[in-house]
Amino acid sequence: MTSLLEDVNRMLANEYGDIPRLKEIKETLEQNKMLFVSERKYLVKLTRDHPEAPAVRVSSYDKPTTKYSTDEDLDIDELEEKIKVESEPS
Repeated sequence: MTSLLEDVNRMLANEYGDIPRLKEIKETLEQNKMLFVSERKYLVKLTRDHPEAPAVRVSSYDKPTTKYSTDEDLDIDELEEKIKVESEPS
């Protein structure tokens, strides 16, 4: 699991998405300000569309599956905890 700031830095480094919008998101996160829900959804979707590493193929009884480690894999309680932790000042 990565932080939102790590995600936005990776998107900027790889030049995925709307660069000016990502820079504003990064600035907001670095200032420990609350991120708009729409901006968070944008970042989560972007990181889901561009996973950190290629999909890992896992074979289970010769039935391949693809696994990603993204916020989508989290249940709502884990996601709320991640938001809470990331929004707390350091």
